[in-house]
Amino acid sequence: MAEPFHEQDGTREEFEEATQQLLPRRAQFLNLPTEIRIQIYHYLLKNEDKISPAAYTHRDGIGLLRVNKAISQEAQFYLYSANTFALHIPSHRAWINHIGRKNSNSIRHLSVIVATNPHNISTHLVSLQNTIKSRCFEGLRTIEYEFQQQLQLPTRDLLDILTSSKIQSSWHRFQNLQMIALTVPAGNATTDDEALLRRLAKQAKVSQVVGRFLERRPGGARVTSKWLEISSK
Repeated sequence: MAEPFHEQDGTREEFEEATQQLLPRRAQFLNLPTEIRIQIYHYLLKNEDKISPAAYTHRDGIGLLRVNKAISQEAQFYLYSANTFALHIPSHRAWINHIGRKNSNSIRHLSVIVATNPHNISTHLVSLQNTIKSRCFEGLRTIEYEFQQQLQLPTRDLLDILTSSKIQSSWHRFQNLQMIALTVPAGNATTDDEALLRRLAKQAKVSQVVGRFLERRPGGARVTSKWLEISSK
């Protein structure tokens, strides 16, 4: 079979470059196969660590959000759906309101960092849950509650809050939620908490609830280990 390009016609690369120049600049990127565009978004926008919105800057990928409307929409969807966002109580509301309903609906993974006064935990968690509920978060798949060392509360008390009637009423809004994770300081939980984890799984109608211990090693490294898992499968 004859090659489609001959020497006298110029190289394949030169031909492709010439034809691409005939296209509008925005079409050059959007005409790439979807798989290729996803790889580009992954390279520029995917973070292996949790993203803390207050501290997040992405010097490489942020330009994609300003090219044109179509590319901006694709890039924003990937940014919000592929990463895990860490919300810090009680400073979560401003960011949730800032990103808008469309982007909040794209978020699949949330990590709620709780480091507030122990006496205010219930109030702040209910406030967060209501804010998430009001902004829909229709795409939410997993939510993690990470309780910091300084809280010094038994895991049973934390589970009592998460299974309280004020929070229970919000779970039905998250139709796609699959997993809830509870991360607590090492040594702060026992297998006796299994009944409360089962209650949480039943209330939220999720297939999996995972309990994790969090340890901080010398140098600040964070290490988690699973202590209990409830699965409906």
